[in-house]
Amino acid sequence: MERKTERRRGQSLSTPEARARWRRKHTLKRYGLTQERFDAMLAAQGYRCAMCPAPFEEGQPVYIDHDHNLGCHPGEKQACDACRRGLLCLTCNTALGYVERYGALSRAYLEGARHSARPGTLFIVEGG
Repeated sequence: MERKTERRRGQSLSTPEARARWRRKHTLKRYGLTQERFDAMLAAQGYRCAMCPAPFEEGQPVYIDHDHNLGCHPGEKQACDACRRGLLCLTCNTALGYVERYGALSRAYLEGARHSARPGTLFIVEGG
């Protein structure tokens, strides 16, 4: 019974190292990964972003990309092998989020602007 977490022993997660360990463990669990599986994914990608593919620097955050629309975990912040896609840098993770959320709206705008009566005409897309 000696194995207790820092909180159960009366210690708080007051050090940055303790908070980082907890955050990493929680994130991996949420995405259905072990540290070993995460490390294997990182090695399989050549320690690079799956999208751009810039190499990950030491200490740089690595984001676990997953398909929100697959429907495996509706209403939950979780992922599994079916919806996990790869590991991304912050820039690519953010860009991909915008593309997924606003891609159809952007395409509608660009298509409408291309077919407007004359260049410079104001074109408004409904639903944005």
